[in-house]
Amino acid sequence: MQKKYIFMLVGLLFAGATFADSRYITDIIYIPMRAGPSNQYKITHQGLKTGTKMEVIDENAGNGYSKVVTPSGLQGYIRTQYLLKNPPAVLQLPMLQDNIDQAIKEKAKLSEQLQTTKTQVQHLTDKLQSTNLQLTTETAELQRIKTISADPLAIDQRNKSLVVDNMQLQKRVKILETDKNQLAKRDHYTWFLYGAGTLLIGIILGLILPRLKAKKKQPSNWI
Repeated sequence: MQKKYIFMLVGLLFAGATFADSRYITDIIYIPMRAGPSNQYKITHQGLKTGTKMEVIDENAGNGYSKVVTPSGLQGYIRTQYLLKNPPAVLQLPMLQDNIDQAIKEKAKLSEQLQTTKTQVQHLTDKLQSTNLQLTTETAELQRIKTISADPLAIDQRNKSLVVDNMQLQKRVKILETDKNQLAKRDHYTWFLYGAGTLLIGIILGLILPRLKAKKKQPSNWI
C-alpha cells in the first residue's frame, strides 16, 4: 500500500511538471506621485510609467523621496529608489536592438565595400601586371630601336672611312699611272737609244770594215 501511494505521488509530480508553464512578470511598472515626501500625502498622479524622463528638483526631500517635475510640468514627490540615472532595461533593450540592427546593416555594408575593394584591388593588380608587361615590351622595343638607330651611325662612319680610303687609293692609282707612263716613256726612249746606237754602230762598222779589208789586201811594199 505504501508503495502504491509513492507511485501515485510520483505520477502527480510528473503530471504537474507536464502541465506547468513558466511565466515572467513584466518590468513595466507605474510609480505614484504624491503631493509631499511621504506616504501620508495624497497621490497627485496614479502612476508614472517605467522609463518616464523627469527632472529632479530635490533629490533628498526626506523620507526617501525626491521632488521631481515631469515633462508636462507636473511637480510632485516619488520614492528615490525608483529613480535611475540611466534608462531602464525596458528602454535600453529597443535601443540595443536598434544598435544591433544598425551594426548588422553596417557590417553588411562594410562587407559589400570590402568585396568591392577586393574587386578593385584585383582589377588594379591585373592592370599593374598588364602595365609591367607592356613596359617590358616597350623597353625591349626601345632597345631594339636604339640598336637599329646605332647601326646607321656606325655604317655612316664606316662609309666615311671607306670614302677616305678610296680617295687615298685613287691618289695612289694616279701616282702609279703617272709612274707607269714615265716608265713607258723611259722604255720607249731606251729602245730608241738602243736602236739609234745599233744603227750608229752599224754605220761605223760599215765605214771601217771595208777599209780594214782593203788594207789587208795591199802588199807590204806598196808604200
